[in-house]
Amino acid sequence: MLKKRNIAAVLAVLSGLVFIGSLIEPFMLATFKLQLPGFIPDWLHTRIEEYALEQTGFAVGPQFLLEVIGNLYDSTPVLGVIVFAFSIVIPVLKILICLLVAINLLPRDIGPRAVLTISKWSMADVFIVAFLVVLFKAEDLVYYFETKLGFWFFLTSVILSSTSAYFLTTKLENK
Repeated sequence: MLKKRNIAAVLAVLSGLVFIGSLIEPFMLATFKLQLPGFIPDWLHTRIEEYALEQTGFAVGPQFLLEVIGNLYDSTPVLGVIVFAFSIVIPVLKILICLLVAINLLPRDIGPRAVLTISKWSMADVFIVAFLVVLFKAEDLVYYFETKLGFWFFLTSVILSSTSAYFLTTKLENK
């Protein structure tokens, strides 16, 4: 029978690998389409659409996670830093702490408390929910989003790291 620490270690490693995948794969695909009357010629429709994109500053095409956060930083620096810290830095620390606790590199009296503390500060799961809300609400804005592999990697990483933290913080641990 596998010990919970061994399972937590495997989950932490998998979470880290999948998290890396979320950074190198596109997070979403953004498209922008204006609904203009049919009597407007295609060449003018294209020019109007380009002008609207230029004026709004919307990014189109494949977007990577760090690029999405960077765009947020460009428009609102404080919010960009907060999102980066709580959705990237702290989840990475959570994965590392889970791994260190699971392989007994942190003392047993400090380890589970460290996992609980860092888990409370990790906002990756909230980021996922907020992102999904934006995806569904933005459909009415002629700005369309489609989740890509990076999003699913990020979601999987959140689930794996949370499960790893759960195994490390339950009182039923086999020692």
